[in-house]
Amino acid sequence: MEAKVDQKENEIVVAPEILKQVCLEGVIVMADAMHTQRGTSQQVLQAGGDYVWMVKGNQARTLWAIQKLFVHEASNLKNGAPLSKSIRTAERVNKGHGRRESAPCGPVRS
Repeated sequence: MEAKVDQKENEIVVAPEILKQVCLEGVIVMADAMHTQRGTSQQVLQAGGDYVWMVKGNQARTLWAIQKLFVHEASNLKNGAPLSKSIRTAERVNKGHGRRESAPCGPVRS
C-alpha cells in the first residue's frame, strides 16, 4: 500500500493513516526505526496485531530500556550459556555503498 507524503510531513504522519486501512488482526507489522513510536505501537496492538520495530542508537532511551530488559539473556550469550526457552536472537546484515554493516538484533522474547 502506498500513500503520498506531503513536503511538510514525513512517514511518521502518514503511517497511522495507512494502518487504519488495513486489517491488522493477527498481523505482525514490521517497520524501520522511524516508526518506533508509542502511538503507532498502540494503534497496532489495539487493532489486534503485533509489531517488530527496529531500534537504533539515536533512540538512546528506547535502546537502553530494551538492553536492560534482556541484560540477563545477553550475559548468557556472552558466557556461552543457553538462552531461556522463550528467547530467540537475530542479526541484521546490510551490504551497500561499499560497506557491510552487521548489527545484532538481540534476544527476543517469544
